[in-house]
Amino acid sequence: IAYLIDVVDSPYYRHPVLDSSLYHMRARDIAQGDLLARSESFRMPLYDYFLGGLYALFRCRIEAALLVQVLLGAVICGLIYKIASNLFGKLAGVSAGLGFALYRMAIYSDAEILPTTLFLFLLLSAVLLILRFMDSGKVRDGFIAGLLLGLAFLTRGEALLYIALIVAGVLLLGGRKALKGTLTMIGAVLILVLLLGLRNYI
Repeated sequence: IAYLIDVVDSPYYRHPVLDSSLYHMRARDIAQGDLLARSESFRMPLYDYFLGGLYALFRCRIEAALLVQVLLGAVICGLIYKIASNLFGKLAGVSAGLGFALYRMAIYSDAEILPTTLFLFLLLSAVLLILRFMDSGKVRDGFIAGLLLGLAFLTRGEALLYIALIVAGVLLLGGRKALKGTLTMIGAVLILVLLLGLRNYI
């Protein structure tokens, strides 16, 4: 938050450039009612809608949207703490969460009009739910994790690589008892991929 306060009044933030400019323009169009967001369709669309929703809520105030994104970055630190604690113990969780909180590139990207923060939040939320699924075996946890992975894919296309690795890891560690939940997870991802295809077709 201190970094955002320090830089938000600069011309660079008032007038985004490069990729940030493209996201800003699409989000502004969405906030004004262009919900199909037809232009720039080669990019994954979820961040456009996320930012557009914030613009609609805060009347296109960039600093307000970025503040929400910075708060999401704080939640990511908590997710990293929970994941690392579950896997390696509380000390590892504290170290990982604190390390990410102090990581300069993370602080920088949280205050940028870029999809990195939203992508990490969705991906790490999915990982935390998958760990719960591995313990509980509840298909519902697998389905919700799949939806989050699908949303991560709609934010950044390279999420497909992470999804493939995650699915392989769950099957390897969980064996046959994890098969039903894993298939449900894959189905949830495919639902969102199909919705993306339908949106592009329309």
